[in-house]
Amino acid sequence: MTRMDTRMDAGARGAEVQTGAGESQGSGGVSLYARVASALRQRIAQGEWLPGDRITTIDALAAEYGVATITVRLAVKLLVEEGTLRSSRGRGTHVLRSPSAPMASAGLRAAINDPRVLGPDHAIRVLARRAVDGLPGELDHRHKRAARYQHVHKLHEYRGTPFALMDIYIEAGIYGRFPPGADERHKLSLLLRDHSGVRIFESREEMTIIGANRGTAELLRCPIAAPLVRVRRWRTDRTGVVIYACVVLYRGDLFVWEHLETTLKADHFGHHIVPTPQLPMGD
Repeated sequence: MTRMDTRMDAGARGAEVQTGAGESQGSGGVSLYARVASALRQRIAQGEWLPGDRITTIDALAAEYGVATITVRLAVKLLVEEGTLRSSRGRGTHVLRSPSAPMASAGLRAAINDPRVLGPDHAIRVLARRAVDGLPGELDHRHKRAARYQHVHKLHEYRGTPFALMDIYIEAGIYGRFPPGADERHKLSLLLRDHSGVRIFESREEMTIIGANRGTAELLRCPIAAPLVRVRRWRTDRTGVVIYACVVLYRGDLFVWEHLETTLKADHFGHHIVPTPQLPMGD
């Protein structure tokens, strides 16, 4: 069985694709052909192939990525089904349209970056609520945990298009102070500030890039293995207990991050969470 290696140049190809345990399954539960499709999609979005261009042959792509030809055929089939490619017997495979992302509008930019903003084009769809004991493993940080949390699973949409899938955990007593149904009308960060009665002592945030699995892709209406920005946040009270924690998955093609610092110490770039390693002194 062949394996896809990392010979691709990330800048030219848009993304490296590597194998997991075998041809049919990649890392994170994403099929290998879907990951090849994601790499091809990004090459098209970056302009390597323009609408009307014929892409590289199946055999050449299989050799380039180090996978079986059936894997590339399945990847091409996926892009044909979504309308990015057109394949004709005897004529090869051509680009039908570019999947390049639309520019984020000012409203979408604010919806992502400002925890207070919920404009007329921005909607919240709560998918589930449940009381839970503790936090899930991906949020089980070094901070102290509360005994009970309210878990809110929801989608944020902008002009009818989902751009963020959220799993938010709020200390149960604090959540009980929110007006009924308020989490469908307001962001939970705003409710935490205005209705919790608790001062946030520390706020920690981590940002990484992952690929969309099938379930997430269906909810966010994006291709399988499409890049997602995963943001994890923890907010603690003065005693060090986590009163708010969340995992947010943003669609990579709709994500824009903006941070403005206007304090007198703006040139200090904030407090670094990860200490700078001490380098050995030269002779």
